[in-house]
Amino acid sequence: TVYFIDDYLTQIDPNTGTIMFHKSLAEIFKTNNIVNYFLQTQSGQDPMHLNDIQPALKTTQWYNEGDLFLSLKQISLILHYRPSTNKIIRAIKGPFSAQHDVDFLNDSTLTWFNNNYYALWTEDSKPAPQNPEKLELTADFFSNIVSYDLASGEFTFIGDSLFRANWIFTGNEGLHEFINDSTYFVEQQNQGYLWVIQNDQVIYKNVFGSQHEGYHHLPNWNRIIN
Repeated sequence: TVYFIDDYLTQIDPNTGTIMFHKSLAEIFKTNNIVNYFLQTQSGQDPMHLNDIQPALKTTQWYNEGDLFLSLKQISLILHYRPSTNKIIRAIKGPFSAQHDVDFLNDSTLTWFNNNYYALWTEDSKPAPQNPEKLELTADFFSNIVSYDLASGEFTFIGDSLFRANWIFTGNEGLHEFINDSTYFVEQQNQGYLWVIQNDQVIYKNVFGSQHEGYHHLPNWNRIIN
């Protein structure tokens, strides 16, 4: 027997507090025959770790009003789910890891904050090689924003070179929000930095200051208010 945390999707009527929809995510996986994703998780105790839900507020060619896009960190998976039929429409995996904050960029494009990190860090390691000159590193990883075209299934990266140049990286949490077509906000949560980027240029970088000199607060999913 394996015990694990099961996340639930719950819809609540804001006027009455009535629960309108309440369903186990594990049950949704089982009904849609995608329980194999549990074998790809980085955590046996918390195999899904649902960290964001983006509801569709209108119907387009690629989704219906009421559909949900779910970000599952531990599986590095974005799910397009239709509550009205209890069907998984699309499971999105690709060049991203431990992501957060899935959003709509436009009617046919999703974006999300790609932490680009191990879902769980381990202290296990191997001894250093006898000849380190032959050691080839796969890459140096920084966070970025992933753009996904629902029509073509293609991935592109937003701000990748700028994130690298400015060492923008957070192992967990983190978010992005587009203010307009050329400007977006980034929360680098682990270090506490807040960024505004316009036309691939940093126009704002700051922290949320503390009343204690030399310290600052950690942000936790700030929001832009127009």
